[in-house]
Amino acid sequence: MPLLVEEHGKWLKAGASEADRNAFYEVVHDAVEASAAGGGPIVGVLFWSFQHPGQEAPRVEGGGRGLYGVRPGDAAFEGASANAKALARLAKAMPGCTAALDGPTLARPGGGCLDTRIRGLPGTGREGSGCEADINECVRGTHDCTGEGATCLNEDGGFRCACRAGFLKGGAEDAGDGRCTPSPGLATISDAYRSGGPGKAQCGGGPLLAWPATAPGSRPDPLADSGRRGAAYEPYGKVSLPDCLLGCDAAPGCAVADYNPAVGRCRLRGGGGSTETCAVPEPASTETDQSLEPQIFENGAWESFFRKEGVGRVGGGDGAAA
Repeated sequence: MPLLVEEHGKWLKAGASEADRNAFYEVVHDAVEASAAGGGPIVGVLFWSFQHPGQEAPRVEGGGRGLYGVRPGDAAFEGASANAKALARLAKAMPGCTAALDGPTLARPGGGCLDTRIRGLPGTGREGSGCEADINECVRGTHDCTGEGATCLNEDGGFRCACRAGFLKGGAEDAGDGRCTPSPGLATISDAYRSGGPGKAQCGGGPLLAWPATAPGSRPDPLADSGRRGAAYEPYGKVSLPDCLLGCDAAPGCAVADYNPAVGRCRLRGGGGSTETCAVPEPASTETDQSLEPQIFENGAWESFFRKEGVGRVGGGDGAAA
């Protein structure tokens, strides 16, 4: 049976494995490299689907990375990286373009944008012919906010390392690695909330709140700064109940955290809504996979968790929206 290739490397074959997919990707990459090396018409390729760590595929694809997801560290990702490097070596110089002096930072008279680097880290600060463009270090991964509980927040001309919700600053403000320590209240976050029980959600909710950038399940969004994407109202991928409550702790004005354990979803709401709960079961949904066979999934029911009055917040984070 032939392998069917569709949008972004989506494939479908009865009984096919991830190893089969990787072998097919290798064939395509080799063919493209051969074309580029021989002066053929194909000099580049992007047919596979990148998946951010923690991204969840649709349930019809099995969740997790699903059928098509390629993540850093996968054999398919390593093959794609090797293909990109090979094509870069074969690429011909374009008229009017000069080699970069500082990795991803473009050249400028006087020697690049080295003086804009943050703590001397490559790929940080600014770039462009006049160093006018801000580098989003959080998206590129060139920051040094790598310690437990640390997260990166982009700023104009640089970045800063903040502590995730539930973690407190344990060192210098301008340092990243190993500078956050768990808050004493992290393990007992659930004690700060009450609920009406499973399947009981707030009868009339307050306004939805943006998911904080320092809460679990947040991620740097390359489109957020451009204004092309609005605020994210839910975390990226599945989260646990404690992480959902930590999100409410980190969001200014959060009074209620709605959690759906069946799908690991969380929504935060401000005050002004009802303090009563109602039974609001979610109906099942139908999804269709690549073979056009419909599948029925139970969506689960939401449960509302109300912040108790007079209970302090765990601490950590700064409430910035994702």
